[in-house]
Amino acid sequence: MNKRSKLAMLIALVMVLSLTLAACRGTDTPAPADSGSSAPAAEPAPAGDVENPDADKVLTAEELADHEIYKHLGDNALLGLTPPFLKDRSAQNKALPVEQKSDVKVGWSEAAMVSPWFAGIQQGAEQFAKQYGYDLLFTDAIAWDVTKQTSDVENLITQGIDILVIDPVDVQAQSVDIAKAIDAGIPVISLYPLPEDSPVITAVTANYFEVSYAAGFNAAQIFEDPISSVFIPGQVGHPIADSRTCGFLAGWCYGKQVQAGTAKPYREDGLLAGYNAFNDLVKNGSLDITEEFGLKVLGMANGNFDDAGGQAAAEDLLTAHPDIQMLFADNDHQCAGAIKVLEQRGLLDQVEVVTGCDADMNMLELVRDGKLTSTGYNNPIAITKAVFELINMIYEQGYDANNLPTVTEFYYELYTIDNWQNVYEEGTDYGKVFDTTFRSIPELNELAAEK
Repeated sequence: MNKRSKLAMLIALVMVLSLTLAACRGTDTPAPADSGSSAPAAEPAPAGDVENPDADKVLTAEELADHEIYKHLGDNALLGLTPPFLKDRSAQNKALPVEQKSDVKVGWSEAAMVSPWFAGIQQGAEQFAKQYGYDLLFTDAIAWDVTKQTSDVENLITQGIDILVIDPVDVQAQSVDIAKAIDAGIPVISLYPLPEDSPVITAVTANYFEVSYAAGFNAAQIFEDPISSVFIPGQVGHPIADSRTCGFLAGWCYGKQVQAGTAKPYREDGLLAGYNAFNDLVKNGSLDITEEFGLKVLGMANGNFDDAGGQAAAEDLLTAHPDIQMLFADNDHQCAGAIKVLEQRGLLDQVEVVTGCDADMNMLELVRDGKLTSTGYNNPIAITKAVFELINMIYEQGYDANNLPTVTEFYYELYTIDNWQNVYEEGTDYGKVFDTTFRSIPELNELAAEK
């Protein structure tokens, strides 16, 4: 099927995805998100011609939490995935409560400064620190340097910061840094999804697993016949790249089950299939799940999270595998590099280029022009806005943040040729800034029980 002929299908797909993403982005687009929920997104009812023997089998949130997929939550590939029923976190030492004050000293440890997205984080942090009148000490680990980030955190602690905001280079390594801050009486907010037992207040972030899941679900509906593809992760083994790639495969697998009419009313079986597929892909460098899920991944190459890396990876992959129908990259900067190669080789019209992050204005224009199939909201200004709102709530409004979920997802929407204008705003780098709602675990569990 030629990609230019898919407009009608995509219009219908957007309606389906509005249900899929409802738990993450509220009900009316582009209204601000009613986020703060780490529970899995609601899924559309199975569709298709195949009778589903489990169509009426509805499980409670507590029952779903016992599913096998949640036994693997310690794996970086599942960072961001949380069970539908969340455990109470109030007993963890998070260096809370804090003394109420207005002269807050914020230490910010960023993981890298390798793309415009990170520049946006620094810009936003400086903007909102000034707005609230807070003292900001901003550091960065240059290019994913674990040792430097550890040194940065230690220096921030010695400078007497009141709160630490950290974007971990490595989840395991930086857990030690987080513990040092808390031992010093300094609460911590993360910018990356962390395991449930992490003692951070919460992680304010785009949930990279879930956003890529949405992209995979979307892509699965586009193709009716089995396809061949290539993948460009930022770096195999990196937590962000692994969770995005695994999330995409999980969304694809459940999406195909929905398309075939074999899906259950819950997505956990699809998540597990995607997780197993991801492990096979990493182990073998390729993947063949054609029989059940209609997908071959013929090759995979690191794109190092930027345009140049995406271009180099695409050149190698397309030389070896020119007859593909889809290219997945885990962010849209890598997609931009891949699109250059596809255009040079006259292949762009036959290949769907897919991602779930990061939706800057240049990438939205590629979506508008039909060159990029999808991308997703990951506005760095929105992230920093939410972080400083939470800091203000804790230090000046007496907000009890002791039992927030490990991950507080901020606004998310998947953008295609039909809805890119929902976020597009000329004169900005990442479009409209939407709000984040913070909800406690009891509030989220109550919502989950009502579904």
